Amino acid sequence: MKNTILTLLSACMIAQSSCAKDRPDLAALLLWPAAGAFVFTAPEIPGSAEARDRIASAIASARTRIVMYCYDLDEAEILSALVEARARGVKVEITGSPDQTYAEAFAAGLAIQIRPRSGLQHAKVLLIDDSVFITGTGNFSESDLFHNHNAFYFYTLSRQTMRAIEDSLQREAQDAPIVRGLPFESMFLVSPARGRLIQSILVESVLNARTSVRYLIYSHSDPVLTDALYAAAARGVLVEGVYDQGSLGPESEGRALSDSLGILPGMIYEDGNRSVFEKHGVLHGGKLHHKTMIVDDSLVLTGSYNYSMNARDTNQEIFKSIQDPMA
Repeated sequence: MKNTILTLLSACMIAQSSCAKDRPDLAALLLWPAAGAFVFTAPEIPGSAEARDRIASAIASARTRIVMYCYDLDEAEILSALVEARARGVKVEITGSPDQTYAEAFAAGLAIQIRPRSGLQHAKVLLIDDSVFITGTGNFSESDLFHNHNAFYFYTLSRQTMRAIEDSLQREAQDAPIVRGLPFESMFLVSPARGRLIQSILVESVLNARTSVRYLIYSHSDPVLTDALYAAAARGVLVEGVYDQGSLGPESEGRALSDSLGILPGMIYEDGNRSVFEKHGVLHGGKLHHKTMIVDDSLVLTGSYNYSMNARDTNQEIFKSIQDPMA
């Protein structure tokens, strides 16, 4: 298992760079399973539905209770699986974001509790029967499951750990506990209660990096992290970032970092995903939706948490620290 997760994530970063001249075999890189727990969406491969199918199958196997935290929920088979679960007596509890309409979910007859706070409900979490934990960078949507670059994580956990995760989500704005002891030496945190700690973990991990910091990010507006990345490069650490296309405008932190690196070891890339579809006259998809950093090929920092003040202070977000136990 040594570095299996890290190799997968690293390969995914290389594959998604629009600057790569010779693209690797995306089927092998993006769909190679890591102990059955990690699944990457693959927009370049039409019909690739592994992540969607595993989520729908997990819902279909539910016996007593499903708890879902979602920002976007419109994928047809997942909606159908939720409706069928409720029809056979499974208790279905869904928490959504105040800025979303959830038209498809409401049309299917599902009830959604809206987060009663300012900021987004941006977590992507599915808890099933106090044993199955599904999370990652992607929403439960057609865009994120088929047209955006994302990673989904599938764990089987103890009842005690599952209850600790749910407790942390419910106490997201006050004293949400840190959940430890997940597979792959993982640690689970929720913002805004732990937002400043999440920011500190990111910054300190970069400042303590010895050889490399590589990351994929949808949105980056945290100047503190930018300064840490520059400081790491200035002392010889390789810094490589891949950003969603269009996010490297004049005001972006990614652009500022790219402009300042100069001859320092590092490079900032723009994602090359062009998998889009039209819905209600609007183009969707075509995004790099990851929020994932790899430090020294031994530590993965990932979740729904973008590198922003909103993610730190107001949004409900999840964040996972995964340590390679063999490093």
